[in-house]
Amino acid sequence: MSDRNYNVDRLRIIAAFGIVWFHTQGLMGRDIAYAGLAVFIMLAFTYVTLHSTTSPCTAILTNRFKRLIIPWIFWCLVYEMTLLGRSMISNTPNTALVEQLSLRMLLIGTAIHLWYLPFAFVMTAMAVGLSKMTRMWGVSIRIMLGFALSIFAFALSILMLSRYRSVVPLAQWSWGLPAVFIGITLGLILQLEQSHKRIMISAVLTLFVVGISWFNRVQHQGLALSYSIAVVLTAGCLLWPGHLRLSRGSQWLVSLTLGIYLIHPLVGSIIRHMMWFDMPLMAVPPVIFTLSALLTQAIKKTPFRAIV
Repeated sequence: MSDRNYNVDRLRIIAAFGIVWFHTQGLMGRDIAYAGLAVFIMLAFTYVTLHSTTSPCTAILTNRFKRLIIPWIFWCLVYEMTLLGRSMISNTPNTALVEQLSLRMLLIGTAIHLWYLPFAFVMTAMAVGLSKMTRMWGVSIRIMLGFALSIFAFALSILMLSRYRSVVPLAQWSWGLPAVFIGITLGLILQLEQSHKRIMISAVLTLFVVGISWFNRVQHQGLALSYSIAVVLTAGCLLWPGHLRLSRGSQWLVSLTLGIYLIHPLVGSIIRHMMWFDMPLMAVPPVIFTLSALLTQAIKKTPFRAIV
């Protein structure tokens, strides 16, 4: 029997679709759908933590640079070209590139959704460094540290979102920060040998995240709902791996999730400006998701497959 966690694979597909749903303006349940991004971050740092026990730090960072920063550079250029194209068509000056040649651009890029890639790379460097510094500590102590850092990250996130909710990129990086430390903590919990301890401590972590999220639900309802859903789904799938193999279609989609994330705003923009403007709103996310997957697959067949 394969050791692959098929439930995690299924969750990645659902998370990618959730992000597409979130970016479709006018739909209900967008705060629920945005849990998909928190799921992505939690899973990413769960596996960074697990890999840091067996792989050299330089190997992890090199791999993440290829997986995150190279696509980020390429898609920054693509989205900047689309802005230039729009300005030429509308005969209006484009000042986006001049405005973005700053620290803000380095932390996000030329399209708002690209913030995830530099964020994930910087946080990976932090997570790998933290793992190296605490390598000689016992797993239980490191889990306690993970809990403490998760509390700190939530407090910092709530503070930053209260004061800088509309400030890019502080709002985006602040929103994602707690998911990093929750993922690290889940990765440490999975290193425990006794399954009952893994389940018990994960349950405590889940209750803690849901509790602290809903304690602040009045000011940060979106954060509360997204994080509550994400931690329940992520912890559940990590602790109870599915052994029922994926269908061929699902296997295909799992390999395309990052590409779907990178491409879907471009596909959505094309759909909005072309013949499909009368499409029912509920049909828009499945269409964008499907076309983004097909375009990602097409790119994977070319020498440029590293960008997705």
